[in-house]
Amino acid sequence: MILVLGWMPSGCTSRALKILTPVQLLKQLPQGTEVIQKPLMLLTKPEAKAPSHGGHSGSEVSAPLRMTHGVPVIDAHLNGVTIPLIIDTGCQPTLMVDPESAVRASVLVVKPAQGSLVLEGTLGEEDALLGRVQQLSLTDWRIEGPLCLIRSQQTYMAGLFQRRKLPLNLFGMALPLHACSYMTIDYPHERVVFGFHQHYQPVKNRHVWSVPMILRDGLPHVRLRHGGVRWEAVIDTGANPTMTITPEIAQQCGAMSSLSQVDGYRLGIGVMSGLKDRDKLQRVVLHRIQGLGPELSHVPATIANFTPRVGSGLLRHYRVTLDFKRQLLWLEEEGLKEQGDPAS
Repeated sequence: MILVLGWMPSGCTSRALKILTPVQLLKQLPQGTEVIQKPLMLLTKPEAKAPSHGGHSGSEVSAPLRMTHGVPVIDAHLNGVTIPLIIDTGCQPTLMVDPESAVRASVLVVKPAQGSLVLEGTLGEEDALLGRVQQLSLTDWRIEGPLCLIRSQQTYMAGLFQRRKLPLNLFGMALPLHACSYMTIDYPHERVVFGFHQHYQPVKNRHVWSVPMILRDGLPHVRLRHGGVRWEAVIDTGANPTMTITPEIAQQCGAMSSLSQVDGYRLGIGVMSGLKDRDKLQRVVLHRIQGLGPELSHVPATIANFTPRVGSGLLRHYRVTLDFKRQLLWLEEEGLKEQGDPAS
């Protein structure tokens, strides 16, 4: 299981401090009585495929979002408590919350029958607990009893005079993938839309592109190319760079001549084994990227040693729809179509 938030802007620092151990967290939270034999399977395959819409007509549910540190965030209600969630299409489970948010929302702990859960992220590994939320509410969409992962770490961001806590609570792909026909992250209009029981229809009077979307390991992928070099990348709204690629892809694309250092730090899930590489972010420029629909030129790409990703730094210019029924990725841009414009 890979849980990746991605890179954060310049001025941020990675401080994954263990403020509550799993044992301490178990003492603070109400003890759950249910024993889950295969917690990871249940996390990635929710039992309820048609959750209650709370009196809504059932075709769509929408909620406002805001951009925080370059990623989309919505205010959800966990057991009636408002908790900010990053909409993270690069995260497999439905929910992941930090220990402080779990305590605030009185999330029940479900003890796995064997062993412990380990999250693997951009910074390394960290332990986790399996929890169950009595009710998750996203405006009119109410989901009863979803499972979640409870982090053992709290993340901090450096400030001018003192550090401050940075909630890393993620709303991932498992529930939308199994309960929705599509999910739209409308960056320009700051809305997220969950569609049910119908095909997605793009908005009229816009530039519209659609490309095949590969669903693998519970995450959306697209095939990209730069000249004769081809690779697959995760569509990751929880990462704020424009794009990340491996050093090998950068080399094959002939982009190493544009290599530059980037001010900033990695910030995400996991505990770093050392601090020596914290300030060594590198970026290259890809002259032409194809595979997303619109042809993109001079695309900055951060070099990282994990699965390539297309992040919110690029997606924020579009209305982005993951069409699960037809396995398509839609990108829409404001403006009237003109003859010869790309279209679906």
